[in-house]
Amino acid sequence: MDYSRVDELVSAVIAKIGPDRESLDSALDFTLDFAATNAVHPQMLLELAAVCEQQGMYREEYVFAKACARLGSGKTRENAFFITGVMAYLMGCFEEAEYCYRLVLEENPAHTATLCNYGSLLTDLERFEDAESLYRNALANDPDHASSRCNYAFLLAETGRLGEAEAQYRLALASDPEHVGARSNYANLLSDLGRNDEAEKEYLATLGLDPEHVGTRYNYGIFLSALERLEEAEVQYSEVLSLNPLHIHALCNYGNLLSRQGRVSEAEAQYRKALKLVPEDADLHCNYALLLLDCGRSAEAEKEFLKSLSLDSMRAPPHYNYGRLLAKKGRVEEAEAQYMEALVLDPEHTGTHYSYGSLLKKLGRTEEARQHYVLALKENYSLESEDCQWVFFD
Repeated sequence: MDYSRVDELVSAVIAKIGPDRESLDSALDFTLDFAATNAVHPQMLLELAAVCEQQGMYREEYVFAKACARLGSGKTRENAFFITGVMAYLMGCFEEAEYCYRLVLEENPAHTATLCNYGSLLTDLERFEDAESLYRNALANDPDHASSRCNYAFLLAETGRLGEAEAQYRLALASDPEHVGARSNYANLLSDLGRNDEAEKEYLATLGLDPEHVGTRYNYGIFLSALERLEEAEVQYSEVLSLNPLHIHALCNYGNLLSRQGRVSEAEAQYRKALKLVPEDADLHCNYALLLLDCGRSAEAEKEFLKSLSLDSMRAPPHYNYGRLLAKKGRVEEAEAQYMEALVLDPEHTGTHYSYGSLLKKLGRTEEARQHYVLALKENYSLESEDCQWVFFD
């Protein structure tokens, strides 16, 4: 073939690909036709996919890998289906990813990387037993496969088997001490276990390996914020947003942090940035409403609470916080309705019990108020935490 035409193919594919699924299908059809007309070997398509991966051009990588999978055979086809599955997973096309992984395993049941990635997909889909079986098969093939141990550990942690999860993380790091994902996730586990000194050591070790690892910086920021080390947390959130300005959860949690510090205008700027990216996020609208409520902009806050509840009415915090607003405005019956709804959704929601008790006390319904105060105190509720119940983003 005329190798000068490869550049023509790449340029055409880049031009055709947009944000929608239809553009990917169009680019794939073009690639298949171009390959047939110009005798482009499937291996060349696989090499183009690898170049795209190096450049971070993942949608283009998907197109070239999928074209190779259609046209190739043997190991080339196997590798192409694996890459297509990985790219489909990253784009959220879970059914296609599973289809590709299954095809690879039909050809090669011992393909460790596919077993590992398929297990990760099934974990996301909460098909935990199937995922665990895949991880066990992967580790039977290769006991030193650190990514399989890391992903298996994540599954174990998700299903509450924390001791087993820690054992797998330790084995993963014994196999590969520089495995960033394993060390980062191990830090998260240690944080969940309340072993803060060990967790921080692992976060710092991970960032020593990869200072630009966004997930680690983000989770380290959450960790520091929970310890009230807000200035240090701000550094981490700022670094995350310098690396990825569109990191929704970092924008949200940075907004929460700024709000806790009383930096209203800065917090509002973060929430507005996030809402431009995800205008239908119920938790974000709730958090923005809290900021507005706390700085006395009750009309705007009510609008945000109502928007949050219109998007998701099945969580207690928006009902509780909207009830607080209504109570402050003297709309007692409406406030009581919101508190009652919050307790239907979460009967142990301590903030609601405390605030509802306060409302009932003011109404002279002393015995009912006492019952709610007792339930609030049962959960070790502190007055200092009553003012805000932020929704944090994991």
